[in-house]
Amino acid sequence: MSNELNQRGRGVQILLDNQKDQHESLLTAALIARKLKLVLQGLFIEEENQIRAADLSFSREISLWSAKERQISSESVHRILRANARLTQKELKKVANSVKVDCSFQVIRGERVQWIKDNIDSAEILFLGGNKLVNRSFQSLKYCCEVTPPLLAVFDGSKASENAFKIAVQIAENNKKSLLVLLLVNDLSDEQAIKDQINLLIQDHPDITLGIETMTQSQFSNKSGQMRAHMLIIPRDMQWLQNKAHFGAFIQQAHCPVVLVR
Repeated sequence: MSNELNQRGRGVQILLDNQKDQHESLLTAALIARKLKLVLQGLFIEEENQIRAADLSFSREISLWSAKERQISSESVHRILRANARLTQKELKKVANSVKVDCSFQVIRGERVQWIKDNIDSAEILFLGGNKLVNRSFQSLKYCCEVTPPLLAVFDGSKASENAFKIAVQIAENNKKSLLVLLLVNDLSDEQAIKDQINLLIQDHPDITLGIETMTQSQFSNKSGQMRAHMLIIPRDMQWLQNKAHFGAFIQQAHCPVVLVR
């Protein structure tokens, strides 16, 4: 299976679109690629709209050092993006070499959300960047507590959700994190059967701290834009993802890295 996926260009793909704090997602993707004996495929998107906007007559940038306004052009923006792509490629190779996994890198001209919509059906495992949540600490008297966003996996009983759950377990083990499963049901009468399915998948991983929260598809849809997580692992074939307009809005609002699994 691994050779077949690599030949079809469907290794572990990660979108490296100049996100801050992307090192952890990159390392996680590299470890998954090594575990599955797949190629790690880094993708960098040159935002076409950003390049075009630079040629508008009112486009300006403010220098961080002098606070002076200066005109920009599509050529200058393109040079900056190319420089960022080279730095990103170096980081990809460094991480891939550190875990001894093969990697490739591709620069794509386009628009991020549209590219995801157009290519989501062909990706086996796709890591998408998000606004990483940092751990929040607070101190009260002599006690200090650190609140860490959980690792979330969506499970609806499908084959893709089984694959996504296995990936989530690997990530939890690699990062020594607990795993919260969002159990999606169409009817609450299905809940126990799907829980039994999860228990069967987790039985060989006794060290994983597992929590389960049950919700309907509509509840998930309403809460999806408000979820706070360390990382969110989603099966590609879940019903909610079939509406690409809703999915595009979700990707734009994501507060964490998202992993899509076929």
